[in-house]
Amino acid sequence: MLTAFACSTRTEVSPLDDAELAFENGDYDEAQEICDSLALGTAGSSLSVDRMCRLSLLLLRLGESYGNEESNIALAANSFLQAKDRNADSVEMFTATLPVEDRARLSLLRAISEAHFAPAITDTIDYEDLE
Repeated sequence: MLTAFACSTRTEVSPLDDAELAFENGDYDEAQEICDSLALGTAGSSLSVDRMCRLSLLLLRLGESYGNEESNIALAANSFLQAKDRNADSVEMFTATLPVEDRARLSLLRAISEAHFAPAITDTIDYEDLE
C-alpha cells in the first residue's frame, strides 16, 4: 500500500530540473548540454515563463562556472527576452523572489532587455551641411 502511494505521488522531473541538479552536482558538461538543447531546440519554446527565467539564470551560472560565457549570456538573454515578451509581470515576480546574488546576475539581462526594447535613436544632424 505504501509503495502504491509513493508511486502515485511522484512528480515528473523536467529536463530543466535535471540540468539544475547536474549543475549543483558539478556536472557542468551535462548541465550545459541540457541547457543548450532547451535554449536552441523547440522544447525551450514550450517552457513556462518561470522555467524560461530559471533557464536564463542557469545559463548565466554556467557561463561563470564552466566557461563559454559569451555564448551562455546570449542564450540567457534570448530566453529572458522571450519570457519578458510572454509575461513581463511574471518575470518581475520571479526576479523578486530571488536571492540578491541572483538578482545581480539578472541585472545584465535586464540591461540587454531594456536596450532591446528601447526606441532607436536616429541622428537628425545633416553632416553634409557641416562641411
